Amino acid sequence: AGRSREYCRLAIVEGEDLVWVARAQGAISGLRYDPDMGQELVLHATANGKAWLSTLPEEEALQIVCARGFKAARPLGPRAISNVDELRQHLNQTRKRGYATAIDEGEAGTVALAVPFYSSQEEDATVAGTISVAGPIQRLVPERFEALSEDLLRAASELSEIWPLRIRQRGARPRRR
Repeated sequence: AGRSREYCRLAIVEGEDLVWVARAQGAISGLRYDPDMGQELVLHATANGKAWLSTLPEEEALQIVCARGFKAARPLGPRAISNVDELRQHLNQTRKRGYATAIDEGEAGTVALAVPFYSSQEEDATVAGTISVAGPIQRLVPERFEALSEDLLRAASELSEIWPLRIRQRGARPRRR
């Protein structure tokens, strides 16, 4: 959050969902994106959701979203994905780029980038969650995406290095899909 000067969040995988668990506000100007942490994490319309879904086999990702439908309990942005073909295209782009985007999707006027992080650095580790940076569409412009995604990927790697401490305390050893 300090490097990006934007709003950052961490979500963890809970079954077939993501749950917000941490946030940090890095914006220093008057225009801030500051959503409610209790807000629904809409998988098909958020960078966090797409980052996680992109790590799953395509059939499984599509089943999870289709079971819920392309709707939400809250208003979404005007560019929110509304069908399987669009979702498939976004997930393929996410896999190729290495990070997910949500531009005017999760909420009108916002942009977010997200990456998954794993439960360890081991090759077969499971996805533990996602981290993201989000802000107003006026500030989070495509010219910033490369630098922001590099920071997210570095932070995800650091999280994967320390995440096993929690798992070892419980004695569990989850595996990457």
